[in-house]
Amino acid sequence: MSATPMLTPSGHDIVQFASAVKDRLGLLFPGRQQDWLRDIFEQRLRVKGLDAVAYFSQLDAGALPEETRVLAGALTVGETFFFRHKEQFDALRNHVLPRLIAANQATRSLRILSVGCASGEEPYSIAMALEALGGLPGWDVTIVGVDVNPKAIEKARAASYGAWSLRETGADERQRWFRMSGSSYFLAPSIRERVQFHELNLTQPAPEFWRSQRFDLVFCRNVLMYLDPAVARQAVARIHQATVPGAYLFLGHAEHLRDLSRDFQLCQSHSCFYYRHGDAGEAIDVARVRDVDRVEVPTGSGAAAEAAADMDWFEAICGATQRVRTLGQRLRTKAGFSNTASDPTERGSAIAKAMAYFRHDQFEQALRLLGDVDPSWYRDPEIQLLRIVLLAHQGELKQAECAASTLVLPRPWMAEAHHALGLCFENSGDHASAQTRYKMAAQLDPLFAMPRMHLGLMARRQGRGLDGKRELEDALLLLDTEQVRRIQLFGGGFDRRALHDVCRAELRALRAGP
Repeated sequence: MSATPMLTPSGHDIVQFASAVKDRLGLLFPGRQQDWLRDIFEQRLRVKGLDAVAYFSQLDAGALPEETRVLAGALTVGETFFFRHKEQFDALRNHVLPRLIAANQATRSLRILSVGCASGEEPYSIAMALEALGGLPGWDVTIVGVDVNPKAIEKARAASYGAWSLRETGADERQRWFRMSGSSYFLAPSIRERVQFHELNLTQPAPEFWRSQRFDLVFCRNVLMYLDPAVARQAVARIHQATVPGAYLFLGHAEHLRDLSRDFQLCQSHSCFYYRHGDAGEAIDVARVRDVDRVEVPTGSGAAAEAAADMDWFEAICGATQRVRTLGQRLRTKAGFSNTASDPTERGSAIAKAMAYFRHDQFEQALRLLGDVDPSWYRDPEIQLLRIVLLAHQGELKQAECAASTLVLPRPWMAEAHHALGLCFENSGDHASAQTRYKMAAQLDPLFAMPRMHLGLMARRQGRGLDGKRELEDALLLLDTEQVRRIQLFGGGFDRRALHDVCRAELRALRAGP
């Protein structure tokens, strides 16, 4: 009688599984995501009826031919929606597409790629943006969406979506491009037919797909940040090879090409940043933001312009900190937190219920509730901020980071958004970025206790006793008047008294010395 396989993996097995996933999909799973990775691995062992040794043996021998596709479906993030990051689509419609159309008049062709297209909302949004410009009749227009997740590709081809996917879609677009049946929105055939979908694994060479100068425009948003750096560099190199000179590249708000490639120039318009293949003509030094509600980007020429072109959007925003501080008090009323007295009863009730779930650590229920709210509330920064914190508490740090970056970019004066982004960076181990965000939050709102507390705790862990003492003492004083809402959101489950106790305990430890 054969023994039952030992299906519970060891810590070493999890490390080996993470390595196998990285080799096959290029994905990394740091920090708190290790528990999720363990759950997926245990599930795969149960399904296959194998122990870890047998699983790895069969995987390496090619005896599990569909396993990579199954893992892709289980491990990749599919969070997206139509017209995600509205300012990027504003730049696409008003700046990028008109220039590409003008440049391609001779060939009357336009070739567009969406990498990591998930369930299809992104390439379909691009198709709708083209239709808004007249649809280019008589042109040869190709839009290709690729993703490693076969389930996502299947959903993209079905083109059926729920209200949450349309939360940034205007009423005119809904009426024009969707037909509702029950609770589902079905995309119009004229848009569906514009987009082709394919499975594509970025760790594989696929030379025919990445053939030279194939695309004029590439969206690769919220993909690179999940990849092993070597895989990310390889992916960007393939994108560069497959794009024509002058082609445009859009990344996610939390992503940049620093340390990945110098083959693209950074451009800016419509309150967002993007890249252009090998042409500095639109580099950041010639694009100035004049709207008072937008961040002014440092400009220059020569060496200064070259340095600016190597900056990501976050560094550019940091260069405007002094201006933001000067405008802080006047703009803070625009930070987006609605006056509770003027809130509709239903909206206030939804937030209250979500907060009740949050206080009882029922994060999934709270997120589900927020997913069912009136679509007109989806842009409400208070709802967005609560969702960011919920995602972070669930360990979905990259999703939380993307959402926080989206909240910060059009609201650089919003201290709570910077603090939320700092929490994402701190929990993912990027302490330098976390400290920068906490400092910005404290500068924008000198009465905000929570970022000072985090700065103090981080300083103490790093052996900077004097800095830690100063920040913790300030936090201790500010906690007396800190808003209840901010304590509930950012207190990690502690109330005001407990946070006082934490600060006092840390200060006692600092005074006691090593």
